[in-house]
Amino acid sequence: MRFFCLLVLATITASGCFPWKNPDKPREYRSLTAALKDSDKVEFLNLYESNLREVPADMFKLSRLKELRLRKNAIVNVPAGLSGLKDLAGLDLGECQLAAVPPDLASMPGLKRLWLNDNAIVTLPSSMGGMASLEYLNLDRNRLGVLPDEIGNLKKMKYLRLNENSITNLPSTLKDLVGLERLYLGRNAIKVLPDSIGQMAGLRHLDLRENGLTELPGSLTALVNLEDLDLQGNGLTRLPKDMGKLQKLKNLRLERNRISKEEIQKLKALLPDCFVVF
Repeated sequence: MRFFCLLVLATITASGCFPWKNPDKPREYRSLTAALKDSDKVEFLNLYESNLREVPADMFKLSRLKELRLRKNAIVNVPAGLSGLKDLAGLDLGECQLAAVPPDLASMPGLKRLWLNDNAIVTLPSSMGGMASLEYLNLDRNRLGVLPDEIGNLKKMKYLRLNENSITNLPSTLKDLVGLERLYLGRNAIKVLPDSIGQMAGLRHLDLRENGLTELPGSLTALVNLEDLDLQGNGLTRLPKDMGKLQKLKNLRLERNRISKEEIQKLKALLPDCFVVF
């Protein structure tokens, strides 16, 4: 009977019969005009696909802003003034037309989430190493060739997305991202992984698909917290012999490599609880 009541309650709640409003979510403003009327209390401004060609100067009057979304606008440059938004924790500049990282970002140590994906950014300034609070950084689909050594200063980073760039080498300082849980490096030009990758003990998800890797360092097996490993579309013929150490591994993607069926069977024996796709 108790189970039945709980089931009914869950069903009613899921159906929307009970009015629910998340008390922690601030009101989302979708117009700068409306936001300026409440400038002393606006925390969330979403100007997604608003046909903007520049960041309106009036926006910097919203001193209490915590979340700002400017995605999918034709914004080439972000003017000085962004760093004046001291409470800003999330900034979305994805799918704009940025060729460089806005210089003001280095003066925003409180920023936690930053989207710069789908732009035309070629390099990252070393000053980004000063963004000490950054936890999520999305740089997918830009034109990056190298990463600055200072990226290792981002100690609070948990999610780092670098898919579909032109990265050829990883800096040794990447191992200093001690809190990193998810690292996405798919579709780059990384031919060799540094041994230091084995020191990134907090990694749970590692995406290395379509890079042209022909071998992996033995140190990879030191990533004992790894749950998902994507290696599809490389030139691998075998994996490190100590793969059995990765007992938390749940998913292993090996499609479009040159690994023999015999080698696959060995892997399955070493990792009986892992779903291997080949």
